[in-house]
Amino acid sequence: MIMDTLGVGALALATEPQNVELMKRTPVGRKGNFISNVMWRNIMGQSLYQFTVIWLLQRNGEAIFGLVGPDSGLILNTLIFNSFVFR
Repeated sequence: MIMDTLGVGALALATEPQNVELMKRTPVGRKGNFISNVMWRNIMGQSLYQFTVIWLLQRNGEAIFGLVGPDSGLILNTLIFNSFVFR
């Protein structure tokens, strides 16, 4: 979770357009909040969403996708992994 959060932050910094007002702001001190309340809300919302989807797939994935046979567990785990990575 930590690596995913930091990676998204780096991606946001790299893809946002230039903003002159951002450069005029004073730096945040050592005791300042690195993650704002809006960021925490987004992180918690995404975490809850991912947990819910993965939990539903783990509990009911075989029935949802109609998986049967000896490889159904492996296929379900692959689907769960892909749903996590490609959220």
